[in-house]
Amino acid sequence: MNKRTFLTILGYLSIVVSFFLLFTMYIPFFFLFFFFGLVSLALSDILKGQKEILEYIHSQYNPPVELSPEEKQRLKDKVVTGFQ
Repeated sequence: MNKRTFLTILGYLSIVVSFFLLFTMYIPFFFLFFFFGLVSLALSDILKGQKEILEYIHSQYNPPVELSPEEKQRLKDKVVTGFQ
């Protein structure tokens, strides 16, 4: 389980628990769990945004390169024999 999934599950679970606490009249704990859930969901969205931004930057500055067969063979030879 990655961080984003964990934070999303934790956020929704905290919000559900907070509404249970609201109905049982534990008002201070309601606010505590509710805001904790909101912060967890916000952090999971931030992580999602970071991943999308990094993928976009990678696609812009590192476009896929098609190598000629000679270049592919030369790179394979370097890997097999070492950089000489």
